[in-house]
Amino acid sequence: MSANGPENAMLDELNKWEDEISKCTD
Repeated sequence: MSANGPENAMLDELNKWEDEISKCTD
């Protein structure tokens, strides 16, 4: 499900960062 909206893009960015952070904090 890909809704193209500004808030959706923000959520995408957030998920990317959370992923990176969880990799770092192990």
